[in-house]
Amino acid sequence: MEAREAKTKTKRKLQTRLTESERKRRRRSYDQQRQKSTVNIGAEIERWQELRDQLLLKTDAELAMRLLDCCWKYRLPVRKPDSLRSGAAQKLPAPKPNSSGSGAAQRVVSGLRLRSAFSVTGNRSVWCGGLCAAGKDLACVGGKNSVRTVDKTGRVTETMRLCGRLCNRIVRGDDGELFIGSYVDRNISRVSAEGAVSTFSSLTFSPGGLTPLSSGRLLVCGEGSLYIVTERGVQGVELGVDVKCAADVPVNSKGDVAVADGNGGKVCILDSQYKHVGSYSPTKSGSFRPESLTSDGENFVICDRDNRTIHTIDRQGVCLSVYRTTGDCRGWPFCVDMLPSNCVWVLFDGGHVCVYDQI
Repeated sequence: MEAREAKTKTKRKLQTRLTESERKRRRRSYDQQRQKSTVNIGAEIERWQELRDQLLLKTDAELAMRLLDCCWKYRLPVRKPDSLRSGAAQKLPAPKPNSSGSGAAQRVVSGLRLRSAFSVTGNRSVWCGGLCAAGKDLACVGGKNSVRTVDKTGRVTETMRLCGRLCNRIVRGDDGELFIGSYVDRNISRVSAEGAVSTFSSLTFSPGGLTPLSSGRLLVCGEGSLYIVTERGVQGVELGVDVKCAADVPVNSKGDVAVADGNGGKVCILDSQYKHVGSYSPTKSGSFRPESLTSDGENFVICDRDNRTIHTIDRQGVCLSVYRTTGDCRGWPFCVDMLPSNCVWVLFDGGHVCVYDQI
């Protein structure tokens, strides 16, 4: 205690001896050193603070460290490809046919036409997660503590409060109930048709995509595996293909399963017995990152986050169309679903939604 007081007194004496110009010089030097460790994130401060509170972190430095650790762990892209820097005028090169296809090069067309674009969060750019069909021209968009039902013009028709539950993935079951996966909380919640919210299953892994199966079962992907999840427990599915990080897992009308391997840069096609029958990877550079998948009945629609594109492939993994979303909406796409009206809905970061017609 005495040593600390002596040090303080010495510091005060030194400060009294400094001239005014010396004080300004030291102040400038201190400000310059401080600016080297300061990052200006501009208008994204609200999303930054919301994510910090969501992860229960106390300081900005802790959040920055968490994001950097995530970047290195999952090898997220730290630089956009040069082909995206000049805007939407450039055409995406046609992907080469893979060994699982017919062997003939497929003609790549746009496949989609923009119908409308809107934000479900108004002027605020806040975090949203999860998108699923809710009717002919209605969709449910999940977010922090709520699920909004919106029409194709962006009008919110209903808001459902989740009482502190975070929504990363959302899917509608055959009985009209909603299943909500939380990557942070590691659980799946169920919302009945009457609006009652309950915990469907607590997990030991962070759930990715969800797909309802028969008899109250869900097909859930997490990390590099697939699981059959019920209220009674979790059963692993043995895969015949290496998957680094499963992000989504839809099932088409034929019973085929598509697995989005975000870190592996590919989409794996499995049959109804989970046997590998084909893969789709349009580039060899590793910039392809399938974030979300859906099925239009027989084919699969892929949301590629890195290149901001929407791909359509058949059940053998052959590309049918590629559409670039650059210019349609701000941000990168991370969730896609098909509505009964044959419209493709794409959710972008910040709560922006684009509705497309198939052509």
